[in-house]
Amino acid sequence: MEVSGMSLSDYASAALWQPLGMEADASWMVDGRGEDAVEIAFSGVSARLRDFGRFGLLMAQDGLWEDQRLLPEGWVRQATVPSTPQVQPGRLYEGYPLGYQYQWWTLPWGDGVFTAQGVNGQFVYVDPANGLVVVQTAVWDDWWIDEAEEEFYALARSLAEVLNHQ
Repeated sequence: MEVSGMSLSDYASAALWQPLGMEADASWMVDGRGEDAVEIAFSGVSARLRDFGRFGLLMAQDGLWEDQRLLPEGWVRQATVPSTPQVQPGRLYEGYPLGYQYQWWTLPWGDGVFTAQGVNGQFVYVDPANGLVVVQTAVWDDWWIDEAEEEFYALARSLAEVLNHQ
């Protein structure tokens, strides 16, 4: 609020949601009740599948949407390439292949592939080199299931492979 004079959700609506032509309003979790509650900036956005797809396409296109720059040049790379050793792919914790940067999980395969993840099986998978965005909403039985995560990534990688052979 101090920087833009708007709440985080109002700013996101004006800067991204409206220019992207989203189908519906999103909702955002807040940190309390009443007029002092603010959006939880690092999580808690709920939106339609297609709208998450549009956001993924914006990221795949380096912040461009219909020839309009919505994100500063170079920001997508800054947000999706791990900048320190401890967040490089395979370094977060033993046996986990992903890396991390600015709320994006980076994948060790492909050219700059990254994903947003949400609990219970929410994903926005972005493969800029192939122009591929795969979005999944789910309701897993637990907040996180490693095998289901691996299955989703196998599906997304298979789709990229199909695109590469057309």
